[in-house]
Amino acid sequence: MDQNQPEAINDIWSEAFVNTEDKSINIVNLRAGVRLIQMDLHLKTDVTIHKEVEESPLEFGCLFSGSVKGECRNCFSMEDAYECHSGQTWVSFYPQSENSIEYLAGQPIRTIFIQIEQPVFKEYLGFANEPLADVLQKHLAGNEVFYNRIHAATPIVLSLVNQIRACPYDGMTRVLFMESKILELMAFLLDSTREDRNGNGLSRADEERVRYAKDILLANMESPLSLKELAQRAGICATKLSSGFRILYQNTVFGLLRDERLEKARMLMKTQEKRACEAAWEVGYSSLSSFHRAFSRKFGVNPGYYSKTTTGH
Repeated sequence: MDQNQPEAINDIWSEAFVNTEDKSINIVNLRAGVRLIQMDLHLKTDVTIHKEVEESPLEFGCLFSGSVKGECRNCFSMEDAYECHSGQTWVSFYPQSENSIEYLAGQPIRTIFIQIEQPVFKEYLGFANEPLADVLQKHLAGNEVFYNRIHAATPIVLSLVNQIRACPYDGMTRVLFMESKILELMAFLLDSTREDRNGNGLSRADEERVRYAKDILLANMESPLSLKELAQRAGICATKLSSGFRILYQNTVFGLLRDERLEKARMLMKTQEKRACEAAWEVGYSSLSSFHRAFSRKFGVNPGYYSKTTTGH
């Protein structure tokens, strides 16, 4: 562990996980008031940490294995409870409160998170002129008490987390690399809390998830996932995935899949001289009659037209 890490943080985790043999807790102070924490825990039983905080840091994190539960109560008897599961990210702020965090056994707890002390984050917010900054300023000023947003991690966030974990550098180069990636990660995690940044009803994070779902869908064209499975893989609910496809592609999820299958089949017959039955099976149709009907509706000719045209050349 880093020798300069705050003693209070050391004490909390050292006491909580003292009986956990298979553990790795690494705290890196990048600059005053900014620290990166990586945890890899293999727990035999659930572990609960209790702490009281006055000047709470803002926390940005990603849990890529395991589950964590939390409860919070402040001096006004306001309460909040949350659960974070594998593949989710969070942005949270719990000032002047008593917190209880439960790390659940059964699956390794692998997480990475950033803590930024209030004065440092206020410097960042001082440059911002947007609704999100106003919301966080209220929390920092004590006008609001709790702030906690949990979302599914986007592919970009997961990529940044993996880059941070696998940092190949040492010394000052390592610090510069880590700090730049942490700023990127902060930006994307904050962006996931915004509702509609593009004027189309989708947040940037959700738009990224919908586009990612399309990539997954087309990569499994011959044996497609169900809507529920596709939504889970992309980290978005099925309802929002369906509406996102209509917004971005003016089509349903499986309507887009059908169109892409038929276009691929047409190109197979046109450029590779595939027979209709071969093209149909290659793009995932099990029924030749269904393929013929769908093809004729889309292109206005039956598949044999392309076989004849190709043969004629």
